[in-house]
Amino acid sequence: MKSRLILFFLILSGPVMAATNADEPSEFLLFLGRFHPLFVHLPIGFLIIAFLLECFSRLQRFSEVRHATSLVLLLGTLSAVAAAILGYFLSFEGGYDEDALFWHQWFGIGVAVTSAIAYFLKIRTVSNITLVSKAYFPLLASSMVVLMVAGHLGGNLTHGSEYLTQYMPGPLRTLAGLPAPVKKTEAKPITNIQEAVLYTDIIHPIFEERCISCHNPDKKKGDLLMHTFSDLMKGGEDGKVLVSGKSAESPLYKHITLPLEDDDHMPPKGKKQLTKAQIELIRWWIDEGASADKKVAQATVTEPVEKALASLGVSTEDEGKPKGIFAKQVPPAKPSAIDSVKKAGFQVTSISQDNQYLQVKYTHTTENFGKAQAKALQAIAPQITWLDLSNAKITDEGLKEISSLRNLTRLRLDKTNITDEAIASLQKLDNLEYLNLYGTAVSDKALPKLTSFKGLQSVYLWQTKVSETGVQSLQKQHPKLVINTGWTDTNKKDSVSKSDKDSVLKVVSQKQ
Repeated sequence: MKSRLILFFLILSGPVMAATNADEPSEFLLFLGRFHPLFVHLPIGFLIIAFLLECFSRLQRFSEVRHATSLVLLLGTLSAVAAAILGYFLSFEGGYDEDALFWHQWFGIGVAVTSAIAYFLKIRTVSNITLVSKAYFPLLASSMVVLMVAGHLGGNLTHGSEYLTQYMPGPLRTLAGLPAPVKKTEAKPITNIQEAVLYTDIIHPIFEERCISCHNPDKKKGDLLMHTFSDLMKGGEDGKVLVSGKSAESPLYKHITLPLEDDDHMPPKGKKQLTKAQIELIRWWIDEGASADKKVAQATVTEPVEKALASLGVSTEDEGKPKGIFAKQVPPAKPSAIDSVKKAGFQVTSISQDNQYLQVKYTHTTENFGKAQAKALQAIAPQITWLDLSNAKITDEGLKEISSLRNLTRLRLDKTNITDEAIASLQKLDNLEYLNLYGTAVSDKALPKLTSFKGLQSVYLWQTKVSETGVQSLQKQHPKLVINTGWTDTNKKDSVSKSDKDSVLKVVSQKQ
């Protein structure tokens, strides 16, 4: 039996010696190292069972189980040796805290050594050697202590040093002499996008959510730390990961845009992935110089960036889920009802295959849009959510009837003959989010009425009679409203208009 054990240890130690003598570990050894997480649970199970069997076998009632202890202890010893060797191979990949790795490695070896000696003493107790018999059980118990410490250190390497104690109640932390837990930094709602710092307020929260779990002082994959700006700029084992002003040449951006199936894609497959908006914001930040203190007001906000900024504050868990009235289901409109609406001068199309909501456009723009035409819409009123009356000759009676379309979210009244008084007719549209008044005669008198629209998110006031003072007053009363006037900021080229940049603030604020 002893010769077989010696042969087994020689076979397993051969690759270890070869790896130690080699300048660079072979890919085969790295491949074997990936099996460490699979093997590491075997010695835990076998050795705990062996210890329990030994304890129960000392009771007269369970004395017969002592015969199984030797076999289970042997299996625990062999698997502990295999796990230690595979763990050594896994360490070649790097990216772990050196101190934690050092102690985990030696406690893992300690498990293999103590369990092997305990097994040797176990089979020697058959000869009734008193000293051996007395040393066996304490050594087996010691292997349990070493096993728990090795397992705890391994958990720290994988999940971080605070994993076990993160949610420990305060009294227990005090009893254990542990400091108060450090609360995870949470992204604060952005109330003024113009003054938001690109890195601190936008980019770092993305890294905190998606990247820092693998790039922190406890687990620095690729020797890259991302928990602070200075560490991020130092780069990793292959050098710097950011090229200021050049996202296409930045390794960090290249890795996050690789196909998911690529081994170098980050975050790794199986981890929570970056959204398209988050990737766009990272690209924007790098192209803007990857600065630690640059503000949004100092950067160029393109349309893709504006859309990405507008997504801030939206839980990624809810991405793609219907919101607002689209979260409610309505029955499909009857074909006969749709036909009657079409005969009244409307074009009717569906919004999406996922719901029964409809968009309707008035096509008889040379005729008046009055009470009769508005009444015709009642046949499909629950399903209408987008209504386009642009260029129509709208009467006051017709507009009053529109207020009964309670699921209306978008309304186009651009280039119509509506007046300030007509806006009051729409105040019952609680779900209205978008209102286009471009090219109409509305003035500052109509603006206070817009504050009563509960769900209004954006309003277009191009080429109207509203003044800058009136718009500013409306903005103060309705700070979450996007007001698009079409007035451009001529002081900054290659940038969106000032009102458009302000609109980003409003959308972001509303999402919060």
